[in-house]
Amino acid sequence: MEALAREKSIVRRLATFISRTIGTATSQDPTVILDHVLLGSRENAEDSRLLYFLGITHICNCAKQVGNSFEGEFIYLKLNLHDSQDEELIPHFQTVTKFLNRVERLRGRVLIHCISGASRSPALLVAYLMIDKKIPLLDAYNMVRRKRQVVQPNQAFRLQLAKYELMLFGASSVATTTDKDWNFYAWNEVKNERGLRKR
Repeated sequence: MEALAREKSIVRRLATFISRTIGTATSQDPTVILDHVLLGSRENAEDSRLLYFLGITHICNCAKQVGNSFEGEFIYLKLNLHDSQDEELIPHFQTVTKFLNRVERLRGRVLIHCISGASRSPALLVAYLMIDKKIPLLDAYNMVRRKRQVVQPNQAFRLQLAKYELMLFGASSVATTTDKDWNFYAWNEVKNERGLRKR
């Protein structure tokens, strides 16, 4: 109960701050994906003025090598992830989804970030869009990539997303796409094994 009261207090405090703040956002700003979810970088996460200006109440830090800069000022979810072909993201999908859902319920705003907002954090955000918003992988991926052009999760993360979509929906939206991001050896092997390729 005490933690919830603290969280609500932070949301109220930031809402008050925003209503009094005058200024403009910079070209380095995080990308608004949904009203309550912004995708950004380490640089964004270390800029308290920007965070307050944008109404950030929660931060999902997906990078092992980046610390939480403002403990006590924002509510954090810290994931110690590397941008590596060996990193397992799937075990974190539900944790991130619950965190982002909580932010939405509290009418807060979350920054999800890694180092540059290109691989780890967008992959986890795409998983959230699939799980919570029921958006097929290809649509979720393209939505995030259109809004933030640097988005390029590594192949291992894309493979995990593709496998997770099969598990979640029983079908694949990226099996027959001509998008080059979904044409790589490991995923092509899975498609061949499961008979997902075009006939």
